[in-house]
Amino acid sequence: MSLFRYEEELREALKKWVREQGFEVFCEVPVCGKIPDVLGAKDGIIRIAIEMKLSNWKRAIEQAFVYEVFANRSYIAMPENKKRLLQKNISEFNRWGIGILIVCDDKRVEVLHHPKEKKVLYERRCSEIIDREEVNVYT
Repeated sequence: MSLFRYEEELREALKKWVREQGFEVFCEVPVCGKIPDVLGAKDGIIRIAIEMKLSNWKRAIEQAFVYEVFANRSYIAMPENKKRLLQKNISEFNRWGIGILIVCDDKRVEVLHHPKEKKVLYERRCSEIIDREEVNVYT
């Protein structure tokens, strides 16, 4: 059983992990008609998109796949109690090129599966899409 009851509880650990990777962090920012849970940007360009889920990894893959239009790497993030289930289905993540982040009960983030880095179809500069007064921005 997970200590996490709400997706929002995963966010702090993910924000910390994204910062540790050297990215600026943005949350719940509308991009190309979608709203990823967490974004990582470097040099003003979106590089990472993360979709958080407590369950329903199949829906998470669908959402994360769409994010590849504007992000080089796309991940789903789920709590530690889903790790075995995700490992059993790793072939689906390989097929879609999506990475997996596990948020452990102690709030560490573990990369279970690295995403395929892709050339984005629609590179977006943060300045083009982010009005810092209207979105939930974390730096």
